[in-house]
Amino acid sequence: MLTEIRIITGAMGLGVAKAALDEAVRYAAERKQFGKSINRFQAIQLKLAEMATDLEATTHLVHYAA
Repeated sequence: MLTEIRIITGAMGLGVAKAALDEAVRYAAERKQFGKSINRFQAIQLKLAEMATDLEATTHLVHYAA
């Protein structure tokens, strides 16, 4: 029983993380700084890439646990 609850909790967290990444990508494309969108800056691209990598790893871990 506890194992199933942990998997469900992980899946819910995964859904929230996916929504957060989608919102971050949308916001970075929309937000302008110095006349261009902030998703053109390397630091923002790095942060979004790290988020996507962590999300992909978490997806595999939740699927493996399930």
